[in-house]
Amino acid sequence: MTTSRTASRLAPADRRATRWYGSLPKRAASVVGGLVTAGGILAGVYADAVRHFIDDNATDIVLGACALVLAVSAASAGFLVGGRRVRERMVLIEDKSFVIEPEVAADIVGFDAVVGRTIHYLERASDSPDLVVFLHGLGLDANDFRGYMAETRHHAVAVTLFGFDQRDRGDARFGVISLESHMSVLESFLVWIKKQYPHKRLHLVGFSFGADMLMFLAERLSGRHGRLGDSIVLLDPNINRSSMFISTSICQLDISNPLGGLKKLLEGADGMIEFQNLCEYLHKVCSKNLAQVQRLACDVRSKWEESGYTQFLKRLAAVDERTRRASVVFSFHYEQHFNELIRAAGRMNFVVTEMHSTEFDHFQLIGPNALYRQLDLVIDGVVAPS
Repeated sequence: MTTSRTASRLAPADRRATRWYGSLPKRAASVVGGLVTAGGILAGVYADAVRHFIDDNATDIVLGACALVLAVSAASAGFLVGGRRVRERMVLIEDKSFVIEPEVAADIVGFDAVVGRTIHYLERASDSPDLVVFLHGLGLDANDFRGYMAETRHHAVAVTLFGFDQRDRGDARFGVISLESHMSVLESFLVWIKKQYPHKRLHLVGFSFGADMLMFLAERLSGRHGRLGDSIVLLDPNINRSSMFISTSICQLDISNPLGGLKKLLEGADGMIEFQNLCEYLHKVCSKNLAQVQRLACDVRSKWEESGYTQFLKRLAAVDERTRRASVVFSFHYEQHFNELIRAAGRMNFVVTEMHSTEFDHFQLIGPNALYRQLDLVIDGVVAPS
């Protein structure tokens, strides 16, 4: 097992496809400089005429120059602040859907109705040999990965799990289903997406609940042949119930009157950044089917032990068996666990994966800059088999 620590300042990824946006302020400055130069030449050639013109229009010239400077400054600031959003609008990220096939019914336990329904996903296609598939956190959706998808050179797909698309809220066809049924649907989607792009290397990235899903899938596939993906990246997976503050809080909500419990969840923030992130998270979660979010929170919590790291490490071993390269990336909230986790792996003689401890907040791990650094390290390290 290898470990490392990643600093909070990450090198920006290659943005050659959209680099002209970054140069717009310089281009605007060049235009202004060119106008000044042209004015200087005219003043040299027609010195007397220019001098009389300046004397007669001095106030208007000063006001015009000030307006030009302000316009250039505003344009530069606008492009610097809004550059990423502009790039997201310009890059073609398609909103697509996958129809759940009847074969999935064989793996469904109980009466969960999923066959014939659709799950939505975002796709930014490219000719890259690498296909990256993202799985979101509890109550979130594919839109959390739009920033990265707009700028990456890789072919990228982000899945919204069954019933978590805002368009499905209130739709009677998308009832509450169990974690096991979610895994059956996800497995079916991954098999399907592999068939769509059989010659591409498949890289799976799970964030929080999405990372847990990948670990559970790896356990579920024990004894079968084949890989889940060429690489698997787990961003802040749970390690035991002590790391499940959000899931536990949601599991304990009174769905008929959830406001008090949601307020209490906010009180658990350790600082302003975490408080802001939790507010944004709850804003997203409250737009979904809260009963489905709660069902998954409780189901996931039931699959983890109260404390210790044995269960987590065994699940990592299962992941490692299902991929050519596995990587685990932790936010700074896991610092209290990280050293002991490494020691526990040593005591169990586990050499299963790469682990990285970062200085990022939990939700910052899915920001474009963090994803660039963490994913490129893994993806570029997975070469085609000889």
